[in-house]
Amino acid sequence: MAKSQPCTLYYDPRSICSSMVRYTLLYTGSPSQGSLPLDVEPHRIDIFNGEQLTEFYLCEVNPKGQVPVLFSKGFLDAPIRDSLDITLWLCDRFPSLKAAEHADDIVRLLRELHAINYFTLSMRNTPHVAGGLEGAIREKVKTPNLSEKHKEALQYKLKVTRTEKVNGLKPEVITAEVERARVLLQEIDEIRKQSNGQNLEGGWIFGTSAPTALDTTLVCFVARLMDRKLEEIIPVSLLQLARKARATQQFKDIWATL
Repeated sequence: MAKSQPCTLYYDPRSICSSMVRYTLLYTGSPSQGSLPLDVEPHRIDIFNGEQLTEFYLCEVNPKGQVPVLFSKGFLDAPIRDSLDITLWLCDRFPSLKAAEHADDIVRLLRELHAINYFTLSMRNTPHVAGGLEGAIREKVKTPNLSEKHKEALQYKLKVTRTEKVNGLKPEVITAEVERARVLLQEIDEIRKQSNGQNLEGGWIFGTSAPTALDTTLVCFVARLMDRKLEEIIPVSLLQLARKARATQQFKDIWATL
């Protein structure tokens, strides 16, 4: 009988969604009854040098050509191709990530956090990046002897890039996403105050002894905002929480500044 569940995690350390999943994996705790501990093998995909555009990755791993992706041969019928879906899957198997008394709020706020366009916030001052990504796909399509299957996959990836990245850097979209992030962070800070009081040195969002999946996801989100000069929209207590987490070796091991 297996003592652990083998998994492969496709990731890039510069991907905020990859970091969210990797940081959450550090705090899974004990599995629920009937679930096994995970034995995760990391598989790095260099998204800035086109490794996500290979036929294998687009056709076998993720048609969107994005990271992270979690696959567990023999346990999962198909890869989990979305960071929110991976996080919720982990929450279902590791109770401490979704503390029962706060489960509804944790899931709701995770969904709202992941609804934000992270690319918009990360690249709002470097719009040429989206054009570069689009250009790389167009050049890849010109590669001699590509299979029809690979060409079709690249055309789909091109549509995804236009929708989520090129369009995500329109000025009106940037303004809207920054405001959405500001409002959501204020809401989370109010919840933190209800659990921890006005003490800026308070612990995790719900006052739990270990971080929930909301905490691990939020810390990575705030860290990216800090790196991209958006500290002004972050409540002070959430800045303190992120700074404390960023000082740990666990966080440094999974984080790469763009």
